[in-house]
Amino acid sequence: MGGTVRKSDINMLRFLSVAITACITSIAMAQSDPEPDGFVLDEIIVTATKRAVAIQDAPISLSVVSGDKIEAMGMAELEDVALYIPNVHVAEGGVFPLLFIRGVGSNMNPGFEQSVGTFVDGVYFGRAVYSRASFLDLERVEVLKGPQSTLFGKNTIAGAINITTAQPTERFEGYIEAAFESEVDGTTVSAMLSGPLSDTVRVRVAARKSDDEGWMTNTAVGGVGGPEEDNLAIRGTLEWDASESLVFTLKAERNHYKYLGRPQVISIATPMATFLYQTFGDAGFSPGFDYVRNARTSVQTEFHDTDASLVQLTALYDWGNLAVTSITAVTGYDYRDAQDADYSALLFLERSRLEEHEQFSQEFLLTSPGGGAVDLLAGVYFQTADLTSDRITPARFTGLPPVDAGVRAQIDAALGTNLQPGDIDADLFAFFEQDTTTISAFGEFTFNLRDDFRIVTGLRYSKDEKEVSKSGLQSQVGSTTPDPFLAVVYGPMLQFAGTYAYTLERDEDHLTGNVGLQWDPNDDSMLYLNVSSGYKAGGFDEGNPLGSLADAEFEDETALGVEAGGKFTVLDGRGRISAALFHSTYKDLQVSTFDGNAAFVVGNAAESVVTGLEADWTFAVTERLILSGALALLNAEYDSFPDSACTSAQVIAWVAAGNPRSTCTQDLSGRQLQFAPNWAANIAGQYIRPIGNDLDLGFSVDINASDDTVIAADGDTLLAQKAHEKINARISLGAIDGKWSIA
Repeated sequence: MGGTVRKSDINMLRFLSVAITACITSIAMAQSDPEPDGFVLDEIIVTATKRAVAIQDAPISLSVVSGDKIEAMGMAELEDVALYIPNVHVAEGGVFPLLFIRGVGSNMNPGFEQSVGTFVDGVYFGRAVYSRASFLDLERVEVLKGPQSTLFGKNTIAGAINITTAQPTERFEGYIEAAFESEVDGTTVSAMLSGPLSDTVRVRVAARKSDDEGWMTNTAVGGVGGPEEDNLAIRGTLEWDASESLVFTLKAERNHYKYLGRPQVISIATPMATFLYQTFGDAGFSPGFDYVRNARTSVQTEFHDTDASLVQLTALYDWGNLAVTSITAVTGYDYRDAQDADYSALLFLERSRLEEHEQFSQEFLLTSPGGGAVDLLAGVYFQTADLTSDRITPARFTGLPPVDAGVRAQIDAALGTNLQPGDIDADLFAFFEQDTTTISAFGEFTFNLRDDFRIVTGLRYSKDEKEVSKSGLQSQVGSTTPDPFLAVVYGPMLQFAGTYAYTLERDEDHLTGNVGLQWDPNDDSMLYLNVSSGYKAGGFDEGNPLGSLADAEFEDETALGVEAGGKFTVLDGRGRISAALFHSTYKDLQVSTFDGNAAFVVGNAAESVVTGLEADWTFAVTERLILSGALALLNAEYDSFPDSACTSAQVIAWVAAGNPRSTCTQDLSGRQLQFAPNWAANIAGQYIRPIGNDLDLGFSVDINASDDTVIAADGDTLLAQKAHEKINARISLGAIDGKWSIA
């Protein structure tokens, strides 16, 4: 047999060799540090199955990051947590955060629902913007991989992120933390106070304030830093024992996060890009990271400013042998932003957006105690959501004088006009309003046929209704009055933005479910097999700049997943190992790709297939030394996608050949999905050594590595992230009773 060794394979071998060396070194160090016998790993309790169970008993591919880990490593947002979980990607996008699991997620269109559902204390957050909220005073973050529609509902076809906040305590406790990051002049101050107000009432209040000056200098606006951040999060939780069988939990939260400046980095300057910048931007442009241009690329400073709030009431009632849970929540946010919409160093297009979202949700759960011949979990769910997205796109052809002159000449020839510079500069408006109602009912039964064997089966019915109103207009600079002449220029002539107004409705009904087998060969092992289906709701394109009714709507996605895995407790409780094989098929995949002009094309890819292996492990080498790691192998690709939007280079070649820009397509069948590296891994070590009777000295190291990753939805290889490794290290000194520490 013969073949070519890829660079990424060498990188993986290098990572494994470093990891193995680190493990051996750590174990060797620990051998000289005698420990008492009988210690075991702490049990991890999760609610991934909407029951509180040990992680080793949850028949699902599941990763957990504890609140202690989040605090110790200074994780301030969901993006930081994702670095430690292979096959999970969370990052800032051009419009909103992008959440992907196993290469499946939602692209940049505000009309899309999420493929990865986010839940906080049982409440579903229907928009990715909510994930920007500060990670504040958390108990744990669970990441469930694969379709989760039976228990968690729609928009979880890739998985779910289940976040649990810290709850009020029976005793008074609190903390104050301060952190400083020298590289960006960042400061963070966090505080928490918790305890009883009476025998039946407990309260917990937490807050965090963080800001930094960013990692770059913006020479166009006086040399200020950027992107600057200014974030504030406050949460209050009150718990009341109304009776021996009824407990109420009231939670209120307010988050404000603001970014000033949004960096645009030229990663690869192609010959065509260099020509454009030299011709229309700066004749002295030369590719390189030391290039500085003291000129604006947009009229106003780029920023993002979000305010989000939540009020939640949870009631837990013990009804005989059953538990009844009611979760009521009202959530909302509004944000404003401005960004350089032409994604270049040219003063041409920018975009401002005002988005508001309000959501009401009510869920009732009925849960049996577990351990009987048949265990039941059933519920009903109701949600309404109102979304408003208004945006203005200033188009300034005068920022590109040669282009401005050429376009005006074409218009003069066609319409007999005599246009002057500035006459085709315009403000382009688009207004989008959408109302959504979701109703669902679900049930899951666990048949305990024997002490060591059970069958789990569930079913969920969901109905979604949506109504959208959308309109667009073009006006002169600084005006909101429609201009008929500019409507002709930007619509029929330039095919850039149209004047339109329409109202549409759509209804969907879905029946999803799961069937699973679970076998315990012995007290320390559990094997499982799951088959599950799911869907992501269809909807309406928030972009659609020309107002085309043929392109206004996209269909729902469906998914079918099969997963087989096992969880094992080894070394008399000093180690845990879990592994899962999975295969999922996604049909009518919703995609949004840049059209090479000024908009994103929204549609449904025919099919994608995701197959892979995931494994993770944790070992207590000694009571003071804990090693953990994870490995993910993934093959995620489009099974059929013959009409994807072209890359920028393909569009340029297509137009140069005399073809209309709008007809350029490419075939991505067999190509890798976004954010789906063929392999990803991490290994971590934590060692704590007492110093005297009062102090602990702690060391921890994390190594995270990933193969090459496709970033762009159109598969543009120029935008791929090469294989890489990231290393995080921490040293701490603190009181042995945990009252203070410095790290």
